[in-house]
Amino acid sequence: MNSSSSSPSKTPSCTPPDGASCWICLEEGPDDAGAPLVRDCSCRGHSGFAHVPCLIQYAESKSRGFVDLGFQSRVDLYEQRFFDQCPNCKQPFQGDIHHDMIEAQLSFIEREFKWVRVWHLIAMIMWMCALDTSDEADRIEGERICGKMLTLIEKMEKNMDPTLTPMTLISSYDAIGDFKFGVGTTQSLKKAKYYFEKGIAAIKVSGDHNLQWNANIFENKLAKIEAMLNGDSISKTQALEKELSCTRRAYNHLRIHSEPGVQTIRGGVNFAKQLFNAHHTIEAQRVLDELVIITR
Repeated sequence: MNSSSSSPSKTPSCTPPDGASCWICLEEGPDDAGAPLVRDCSCRGHSGFAHVPCLIQYAESKSRGFVDLGFQSRVDLYEQRFFDQCPNCKQPFQGDIHHDMIEAQLSFIEREFKWVRVWHLIAMIMWMCALDTSDEADRIEGERICGKMLTLIEKMEKNMDPTLTPMTLISSYDAIGDFKFGVGTTQSLKKAKYYFEKGIAAIKVSGDHNLQWNANIFENKLAKIEAMLNGDSISKTQALEKELSCTRRAYNHLRIHSEPGVQTIRGGVNFAKQLFNAHHTIEAQRVLDELVIITR
């Protein structure tokens, strides 16, 4: 892993206008190491441009300050989104910037907070999700991280670490399964199936009905894998409609069996996004209207 002196993004996300400068160091143009000014968020005009090394140093400094205040719960640090979100417009970083920042986040956690095992695990989950399985170097890195995640999970389970919540364990298996699925070989698809099944088993062991949402998603992924392993041909439209059907069932389960709260709202927003992407705009608007009522 690279340290905070990580190499800059592979390509600038957009060309900075004349006079644009890094909002952190205030310097125009590339930094002394040649890292260009980049931006891949919702900032406009001259705002939002920065050097990736400056963004990394800024995120590390903010993280240390947050920890110094005594916040060391399971998700507090990650809820601040110091590494994966533009602090100006609040939009998540995209493309190469996102990739570089999530890699830098894991490097930072491993250097300074590896003893907080759940932080280390979550950082690896986020890095796994940022990897591009079409890139050979990322595939090699993904296999390495899979091994580290499974070793850490085994240690946490052996020590009955209370920070290894069902949701964190499920997210771990989901990230590993998604990576294996993305690799796409017959062997990796079988491994993806294994980890998605472990995710479902973890949900059943937890006894938490609120996690049924995740179980439905796992089942949909398993159905795709079975079709691919059996050589069945599924069109993009068919796959999207299957995924929508699964998400619809999961969202309805949340509405019926869960108290209105953050999980229901997140599930509804995710469902609405999928509906919009599938051009089911009327149903999407209905879901959003329901969420507005819930949040009042």
